[in-house]
Amino acid sequence: MGDPAMKEKTMNKWVKTIQILSTTLALLITILYWDELRSITVSHIVDASPNTWIFAILIVLVYYVLKSFIMIVPVLIIQIAVGVIFPLPIALLVNLAGLMITLSISYGMGRLRGRNYVEKLIVKYPKSAVIETLPKKNPFLFCFIIHSISIFPMNMIGMFAGALHITYKHYFYGALFGSFVRVVSVTVMGTAATKPTSPTFLISLLVTILVSLISYWIYRMKIKKETESSAS
Repeated sequence: MGDPAMKEKTMNKWVKTIQILSTTLALLITILYWDELRSITVSHIVDASPNTWIFAILIVLVYYVLKSFIMIVPVLIIQIAVGVIFPLPIALLVNLAGLMITLSISYGMGRLRGRNYVEKLIVKYPKSAVIETLPKKNPFLFCFIIHSISIFPMNMIGMFAGALHITYKHYFYGALFGSFVRVVSVTVMGTAATKPTSPTFLISLLVTILVSLISYWIYRMKIKKETESSAS
C-alpha cells in the first residue's frame, strides 16, 4: 500500500492541473470561436441548420464541464446566457443538462480528493463549515435546501458531498430538485434580458429572490434545530 499522504498530494496536483487546463481551454474556445459565438442570436439559432444548433449546444455544455473545475465562475452567468441565446424550451433543456453535468463532476472530484480536502476548504472558507455538519440526518433535504439558497458555489457543495461520502442519489436528486425552480426562473430571465423592465424579467427575478429567501429561512431554522439538539 502506498503512503496516503503521497496519494493525496498526487491527487491534488492532478486536480490543480485539470483546473488550470480547464481555465486555459475555456479561454481558447472563447478566442478561437469568438466570431461564431458573437454571431449566435435567437433568430440565428431558430433559422439555423441542425449542425449550428448542435455546435451551439455542445459549446455551452463544454463550458458547463469546464465550470465544474473552475469555482470562481458563477453558473448564473452561463444560465442567463443560455436563456439569451436559445428559445426557451431548448434553453431549459440545455441548462438542466449542464446542471446535471456540473453536479456529477463536482461530486466525483470530492470523492477523489477525500475528507482532508474538505478540511482545507473549511480553513479557506470558514462559513462553509456548516456544509459539513448538517447533512448527517437527512442528506436529501440538506442538498435540496442548500442548492435552493445559492449562498455557496455549486462546485463547493458537490465536493463536500463527495468527500463526505453522501450517497450520490441523495445528493444528486436533492441538488437537482433544489436547483430546478431557480434554473427555470433564471433561464426565463435570460430570454427577457434585453428588456429588464418587462413583466417576464421582473416576475422571474422576483421568483428567484423569493425561492432563495424562503429556502434561507428554512436553512436557518434547520441550523437552529441542529444546534439545540446538539446542546441538549
